Order: sequence, then structure tokens, then C-alpha cells
Amino acid sequence: PTSTGSAKLQKVSDNLRGLAEKYSGQTSSHGVLTDFAQAIDAKGVGVSKYAKIELPHGKEAHIRLSNHNANAATYAERGNNADNVSIVIKSRRTPNTFQSHPEVELTEYVYTTEAIRKDGNMLPQVAE
Repeated sequence: PTSTGSAKLQKVSDNLRGLAEKYSGQTSSHGVLTDFAQAIDAKGVGVSKYAKIELPHGKEAHIRLSNHNANAATYAERGNNADNVSIVIKSRRTPNTFQSHPEVELTEYVYTTEAIRKDGNMLPQVAE
């Protein structure tokens, strides 16, 4: 990556380590999506926020934070076909509405507030 990309990646890494410490032992997901969005400099209108992180060897990772499942066709429309991650924190367990796309590599992690309440170490694991 460029030196600017390396600096941003290091800043994001440091920010996420800070969040892992902040949320250690926490069982409430209140404010988590906002904190994560700020930590990775994610932007967007509405509840879904997106960040592009420059990785070594000229690669980019696209990260989505939201409270609902992703539609991979949205990534295809933007030309983001590889290295995509979606992190979803839902207030309750609802049916999985994730929609795949044949040309998009997208991994989605879904957490519910119920699961977070039961496991005080879940949020630090998300940050790491």
C-alpha cells in the first residue's frame, strides 16, 4: 500500500484494538455500530455504513456495518467483487435475508443483541 494507505490501515487497526478494550465484558450493543463506523471511517446515508481499507499488495477490503443483512448485488453494482465483509448487529433474531451474487465474494457476520448479552466477550472479538 501507499504510505497513506499504510498509515490508514495502522490507524484503523489501532482504533479497533481500542474498541476491543472498550467493549471487553460489555453485554450491551448500544452505540456499537456508530463506534465501529467511526473506528474504520465508514460513511453512508441511513443505517448501512461502508469503508474501503487499502491492504498490502494493492488490494482493498470493503467493509459494511449495518443492522440488516446485505444484498451482494449492491457490491456488484459498485464493482466491489472481492474482499468484502459485512458485519450485522441485529436487535433481535430475524430470518436471514442475505442475498448472494454469483460474481461477488462477500462474507457476512451476524450478531444479535441476545447473543451479545449472553457473551460479554463477543464485541471485542468483532473488533479484533
